[in-house]
Amino acid sequence: GAVGHSAGGFAATKAALTRPDVYKVAVALAGNHDNRLYNASWGEAFDDSGHGVNGRSSNVELTELRARLLLMHGGMDDNVLPDHTLRLVSRLVEADQDVDMLMLPRAEHSFYGYEHHVLRRTWDYLARHLLTREPPSYRLGRIPPSTAVLSRVFDAP
Repeated sequence: GAVGHSAGGFAATKAALTRPDVYKVAVALAGNHDNRLYNASWGEAFDDSGHGVNGRSSNVELTELRARLLLMHGGMDDNVLPDHTLRLVSRLVEADQDVDMLMLPRAEHSFYGYEHHVLRRTWDYLARHLLTREPPSYRLGRIPPSTAVLSRVFDAP
């Protein structure tokens, strides 16, 4: 299985679409699935595939999705806009492919405040579709914010 966030979400999705023989399950969190629409110079800096601009888009590889794919995105994400995930889902639906999606309406790019839910849903998805087991009926508690981290972020020297 593959799990990734942001560019890692793009990579996990790309792996599921292009190598279903290796990756049977993928979970993509806030993935920038179409780098033709996202900070083009960033995508070019890390692309050595030789496929040009289309190599930086998960939307191009939609022949047949054989892996299980869960896409999660925050509705308030202002780094990688939710449109990246919605466009990919739209293309998958048009191609009559099965995909699972969870939008967290008030979450931003890092899922701050929703980490417990995102983590549980990720592990549960992997347990169900990679291990073919029902996950335990646990619920993770909210992760309390670190006052040390918050003070470094908001109390700049």
